[in-house]
Amino acid sequence: MRASPPPGPVRVRPAAFTSAGVVLVGAGLLLANGWPLVLGGFVLLLAAVTSPQ
Repeated sequence: MRASPPPGPVRVRPAAFTSAGVVLVGAGLLLANGWPLVLGGFVLLLAAVTSPQ
């Protein structure tokens, strides 16, 4: 484990995408007209799966 972060643009970890996607899907399912949130959550989950590790 290095103390300093590597140089270059900061990448968001896939785990952050996954948790945000789950939150969006859950909130969209709770709302009556929350299908855009569900769609956005699935997009985040897909981004987390396809992002390079």
